[in-house]
Amino acid sequence: MVAWSQISTYAVDIVSGVNTQLSVHVSTIALATVSAVLTGYLLTRSSKSSDLPGPIPIPVLGSIPGIVWHGGIEPYMDAMRAKYGDVST
Repeated sequence: MVAWSQISTYAVDIVSGVNTQLSVHVSTIALATVSAVLTGYLLTRSSKSSDLPGPIPIPVLGSIPGIVWHGGIEPYMDAMRAKYGDVST
């Protein structure tokens, strides 16, 4: 017959193993994401041409921070139009 203490110890070992594996995966993904964003930011920042007007692009996030900062897409586009002029293709 199995004692309850053995079962509870086994259950704790299983849960702690899952938590450890999960935390390793989350930290690896977070580190990779931060590294990719930082690398992309530095590459696009150094390659931005000074003769073309416009906001500095942020890799992965794009214009989302600006849209959130201005309170929506329309206020953001109005602010960009006021700062950089009309868009023409």
